[in-house]
Amino acid sequence: MGITANGSGSGLNINSIVSQLVSLEQQRFAPKAVKQAEFRDRISLFGAIKSNLSSLQDAGNKLRALSGGSQTTTNTDNSLISATLNKGTIGTFEIGVTQLSGKQSIQTIGYAGGLIADGGNASETLTIEVGDPATPFVLSLNSEGGNFDLVDVASAINNEATLKDSIQARVETIAGGSEKRLVIESKTTGADKAFSVTGTGALAALNFDLTQPANNATVLRTQSAQNAQATINGTAYESSSNEFSNVVSGLSFTALKTAGTTAVVTGTFGVDNSTVKARINEFVTSYNKTVANLKQNQTKDARLGKEAAPGRIEAGLRNIIAQGAQTDPGVQKHLADFGLKIDKDGVMVFDDTAKFDAAVAADPQAAVKFFGAQTANDTGLISKLNDYIGTVTGTDGLLELRNKSLNDAIRRIDDDRLRFNKRVEGLEQRLFKQFAALDASIASLQSSQNLLAQRLDALNSQQRR
Repeated sequence: MGITANGSGSGLNINSIVSQLVSLEQQRFAPKAVKQAEFRDRISLFGAIKSNLSSLQDAGNKLRALSGGSQTTTNTDNSLISATLNKGTIGTFEIGVTQLSGKQSIQTIGYAGGLIADGGNASETLTIEVGDPATPFVLSLNSEGGNFDLVDVASAINNEATLKDSIQARVETIAGGSEKRLVIESKTTGADKAFSVTGTGALAALNFDLTQPANNATVLRTQSAQNAQATINGTAYESSSNEFSNVVSGLSFTALKTAGTTAVVTGTFGVDNSTVKARINEFVTSYNKTVANLKQNQTKDARLGKEAAPGRIEAGLRNIIAQGAQTDPGVQKHLADFGLKIDKDGVMVFDDTAKFDAAVAADPQAAVKFFGAQTANDTGLISKLNDYIGTVTGTDGLLELRNKSLNDAIRRIDDDRLRFNKRVEGLEQRLFKQFAALDASIASLQSSQNLLAQRLDALNSQQRR
């Protein structure tokens, strides 16, 4: 309120009078404010319609996804093997595991302080041969203080670049004493990762020959390098690891243990009846929710009651459903062929549950084809619905165009409000000026009246004398 007046000259409460007059003027904008709130409500309701249409698409696409079929794998002994079958693999596989893969590991006897006396020769070599055919790697080592330290030997092995991917070494302290031993082991499993060790002079104590017995006086083999071995339907197979990848007809498995028993792995592929029925039920539920929302927005007293969009969208959905779809070239199917129908209220219902169950059980693939596949040029029912919903909800679709129109109307009312508020502000200022002038005029008249009364009183006094 830029101007105020206290009405001291006239006794009028000018501030209250002007405030009431301004408030009455502001009420003239109320119908537009109500209209603007209604437009916002309509946008919100259109948003709910769009959300329902999106949910309908999601339910339909889940049903379409079944068209590619699903792989089912059963395994009678998950403790023996863990098996997987590639998509489309059908068959029964009897699998036995006779040997798990292993890493070669050797360890020396214990040496006091982990030291081997050099025997008077301070420089020796250690040759390590890995694989078949063997590739030799020769390491040169020097003693310190008349001894070869096992720690230095382990470091030499671990620091040799050509050995880093195949073997590793470490020194362990033997429990209960001060003796230490050298442990050398392959990094990965498989018979082709076996290795031998040949030392010269004092380092001959580290010798290990794969062609000799597992143990000798100074070196013990604690584990052999070996392949996993298994049989599949009586045929033997080997793997350098416990993983048998795609060895037979899309079969892959991991050997977990050896046992005198076998695991039977069975693979089936196709469309599962129960899943098809469940997905169709989800689609029907989503369709009915969408249609119910559209109908609710068409009633006489609904916020969208005067909008054409809900009715047009519902009619478009009904039209597509009524057309049906082809399950094969030249074979046109409709909802009725699967025990479904649209009732008089536009709701999709299971008119004949037994017919629905029989149709899906007889040819679940045909049921999926009717609703559609996730492939190019698909003509299924869901594909048609998706295309239609895309034209409704897309950038240039019915809903977006209507939302744009409503938003434009909201912005115009905002512009009108700014102009109206400026006009009301100007009216308020004029009213204060006018009432201030009126107050001044009344004050001047009051002053003249008082002066006249004083003179009349004086004249009357003189006459009475």
